[in-house]
Amino acid sequence: MRPALNRFVGSALLTVLLPLSALAQPAITGEFAFTERQGANSVFASRYTFVLGATSVTPSGPGTTAFATHVPSGGGPDYALPFVTGPQFPNQYATRLTYAGQTGQWDIAATDAGGTTVRRTHMLDDVRDLPLITGLTASGPALAPHLTWNPVDPTLFPSFCGGIYGACALGHDFFQYQVEVRLITGTPGNATPLAYTSSSTMFTSLPGTFTPGPTVFDIPVGVMSLGNDYLVGVRLNHFELEEIRPNGSFFSPLENRSTAYFAAPIPEPESYAMLLAGLALLGFVAHRRRRSPVQG
Repeated sequence: MRPALNRFVGSALLTVLLPLSALAQPAITGEFAFTERQGANSVFASRYTFVLGATSVTPSGPGTTAFATHVPSGGGPDYALPFVTGPQFPNQYATRLTYAGQTGQWDIAATDAGGTTVRRTHMLDDVRDLPLITGLTASGPALAPHLTWNPVDPTLFPSFCGGIYGACALGHDFFQYQVEVRLITGTPGNATPLAYTSSSTMFTSLPGTFTPGPTVFDIPVGVMSLGNDYLVGVRLNHFELEEIRPNGSFFSPLENRSTAYFAAPIPEPESYAMLLAGLALLGFVAHRRRRSPVQG
């Protein structure tokens, strides 16, 4: 085939394939269904909610819609899933509602011009209203605070199996700590999108002993920025073992969680610089006074 003809055929194929790729069905990942107890904070009062959706539906935004249908169909309740973008999950579709006894599974259907894709959530069947973490405090730099909190009793919220306790069985519960940071936007319907979540910290165990996970955490530099307001929270997560796969991996989705918060307003750059300068001056004056001889 001559080069000119090759170029013609290639151009013709692109003309046909590009519109087809643009009309591909949406992709869904990270589907979830869980309950959450959230502590009172500067944005909302304490609440117990049901959260349903998917962390990523692509393409997202105008032209893509998502809907959750209870399984089996017709059993309800069913929910529209609005687009709730944020720093950590820019393609998220989800809803948060007052918990009113919702259990079971939902088919999440995302639709755009290319068609519809459906993914099913796990089975939400072990609902628990978990207590809030207590003793949450912050110290150190405003942009990278050091968090501490009181440990939960690992005998009440265990995360171990195997060894003297026997192999992990289906239905086994795992409890973990996790830190989150939410950006306060004030936008109706999406006032506190997630900006950061840490990896989960599981409580560990040795034969005959119970050891809580660490109850300290340093928020990394770069998560929080000047001129923004944040909610910083510590979660108590509850996962349930639902499947042990032939290759030894397991499926243990989030069933419930609680989150205790504190507000972390970060001043504008000019104000922050003045604050640092003032603190430095106070430190200098205190140092001079310590070195001055005692008068009298």
